[in-house]
Amino acid sequence: MNSFHQRMLDLSFPFYNRKDFTIQHRLGSGYIGEVFSGVLDIYGDEIDCVIKKVSSNDYHKGVKDREFYDDVIKEVDIGCRFMSKSDHQIQFYGYSTHKKGLTHSIYLLMEKTTAKGDFQEYIYDDSFWLSLSEMEYNKSSSNTLLSHEGSYMDYIQPNKDKLNLIYQMCLAVQDLHSFHIVHCDLKPNNMLYTGSKVKLIDFNASQYMKHETVISGPVEMGTPGYMALELYEGIISYQADTYSVGVSMLEIWFGDIWPRKSDDYNENHGYVKDYLSLLDKDHPELHKLVKVCVSTDYKKRPLIKEVLSNLDRILESQEIVE
Repeated sequence: MNSFHQRMLDLSFPFYNRKDFTIQHRLGSGYIGEVFSGVLDIYGDEIDCVIKKVSSNDYHKGVKDREFYDDVIKEVDIGCRFMSKSDHQIQFYGYSTHKKGLTHSIYLLMEKTTAKGDFQEYIYDDSFWLSLSEMEYNKSSSNTLLSHEGSYMDYIQPNKDKLNLIYQMCLAVQDLHSFHIVHCDLKPNNMLYTGSKVKLIDFNASQYMKHETVISGPVEMGTPGYMALELYEGIISYQADTYSVGVSMLEIWFGDIWPRKSDDYNENHGYVKDYLSLLDKDHPELHKLVKVCVSTDYKKRPLIKEVLSNLDRILESQEIVE
């Protein structure tokens, strides 16, 4: 643990005593650890925060498992690169530790936003889904229909709003890339929407690129469905995030694109291609952009600044039409 504290000190990452914050209720779980809401006391000022708790109990060798510390150090190393420098990445306040018997816990204290949940929860809000009867469902020509366990719905979020969400997502990714960081696990679950901007979260899979455009790294980084083909082989580039952005664009547009969960790349990419075909009917210009974003060849995918340039043109044409 002493070497862990020294590494955090080397990163200039603030330490807080366990008595400096209180844990309230559980919010969910991240790539590693559980996530809670809480309050941090800084010199008498109480700040709402989000707390990620990583426990040695979740690792095979407990406190002797090197990955227990390395996972936290890796995420902090990424977070320190944009700490106090970005409005589009979740901000880190510091860390704390606690020991009880043979169990060690590390707490990462982070910014709490006005977002009520992650991006996927935002998309799933009831206000964006119109309940249909089976007859209405069968007669509808909408491309955003969804049936599940006898329920029939249509995703009715206005196209203008969906395009704005897509644009805000891409701004957040461009901001991350400006710090020479590839997220490697972009998906709606790892984004927050505050009502005016998107903030990215969960950087445990992220890779610092230094001044390289392509590096070799751990294999199978990311989440099946959103993960680019080359990540299965540990080939990491900025265009790996472009693939995930393209898939997330489809999910923002259609509300849900996954008939079932699968770890198989070919099956998931088949779902992506199915919804890509539907997007061609709904919005041909956006279809052209998403199609190149989800290319299986990362060298053919655009960088995120090119994606934003195309979105600017699409948004301008949308305003002219309206």
